[in-house]
Amino acid sequence: TVQATEYEESTTEYVVQLEDAQSVEEVLEENAEAVSEKEESDDLKEEQVLVLNLTPSEAEALENREDVVSIEENIIFQGSSAEVEEPTAKKKAAAGKDMREEQWNLKAIHLPQEREENQDEIKVAVLDSGVSFDKDVPVEGNIAISDVLESENVMFDDASGHGTGIAGMIAAQDNEDRIRGIHPEAKVYSIRVLNENNQATLSQVIAGIYKAIDLDCKILNMSFGTMTDSEALHQAVRSAYDAGMLLVAAGGNTEGASIEYPAAYPEVMAVGATDNTGNKIQTTSDGEELEILAPGSQIPTTGLFGGVMITEGTSIATAQVSAAESSGHVSKCSNWI
Repeated sequence: TVQATEYEESTTEYVVQLEDAQSVEEVLEENAEAVSEKEESDDLKEEQVLVLNLTPSEAEALENREDVVSIEENIIFQGSSAEVEEPTAKKKAAAGKDMREEQWNLKAIHLPQEREENQDEIKVAVLDSGVSFDKDVPVEGNIAISDVLESENVMFDDASGHGTGIAGMIAAQDNEDRIRGIHPEAKVYSIRVLNENNQATLSQVIAGIYKAIDLDCKILNMSFGTMTDSEALHQAVRSAYDAGMLLVAAGGNTEGASIEYPAAYPEVMAVGATDNTGNKIQTTSDGEELEILAPGSQIPTTGLFGGVMITEGTSIATAQVSAAESSGHVSKCSNWI
């Protein structure tokens, strides 16, 4: 005889948005063993959002509750850089180049050669892979959304270089040695949500947005995206928008594809990338949500360990828009390409 074995359903991580605090407590009590141990879960609870490990049947039962606003799988977001090349500082010195002369993008956006005096010190939140210590890129705060993303050494806060490059494009100091940031007076807050593979979960991104609201940041740079819509993400975006924040996000780097989220939301400025002739890069995602184009081909920016990296895509284009918005340059310039 064949003995029957008990079938156990596998679990999936879900992001659950509820109507109010009472509903949160009820769901927590009913699903105590399903609560994710991720650090960002504690912060999200205040926003009536829970991260739960559920079987399909448990998720279906929860979805049928009237006080559940949304229940969604904890999807993955990807950083929006197409290509990255990082020459060593030694190679750069041997080439004898002033990297500021290689920044064709600054001329393309008509940034004045001389820095404007007394620019506003606007708070800019960079949701990304972190910002490793660099004397040229002052950071007001380094926040890791979860223990998994924590770094024991500020020199290695950014494992991929993605976030450091974004922050450098926004606020690198002009020291006649490396690149020039667009708005060196910006007060950058690094909120680490992307891992070493430039990936983040939905719950991490949502927690990062609420952290930017708590910090009273005025501009939020999101150089990442996903093709999947999310009600919980959209609610976080609406909350940031209602708090008076300007949200700027990468449209994506997939030829023929639609604009990614969160850039596709109406509350977010969706950014595409151009080459050095002013034409939209062919691999830039497209759609009616696309609002502005900025340089995104062979762009020098701050690299790790005192270097300079060359990057492409809507990630770096987004950083330029965030920086220019923080300095007021976008409103002064009528002919952005």
